[in-house]
Amino acid sequence: MADNSIEKTRWMELAIVCPHCGNHGHPADVWPRNADVPFKLVEEVVRSFEFFAVLDEKGALDIVGDVDTDSVDWESGTNLRFECMACFGQFQIPESASVDFD
Repeated sequence: MADNSIEKTRWMELAIVCPHCGNHGHPADVWPRNADVPFKLVEEVVRSFEFFAVLDEKGALDIVGDVDTDSVDWESGTNLRFECMACFGQFQIPESASVDFD
């Protein structure tokens, strides 16, 4: 991307249109109420925790995750997609697009 800043992105010139509501980044749309950008990238990553478990008095399993042991596997990302900030619908990134993370 020649000018890689969020502030200078010309959203309406991009071929990104929400298939759910038609949002394409027009500043008069509803998305500015929800975010600084009309679309966000969404990705699923794996988080893991150590935990302890006990059986309660009825024999049900009670699991408590230790948040101090939280680990995120940033390389595990799957299902990268757009989220529309106007309707919060999600849709796939075009196969022809390349995605890089700074």
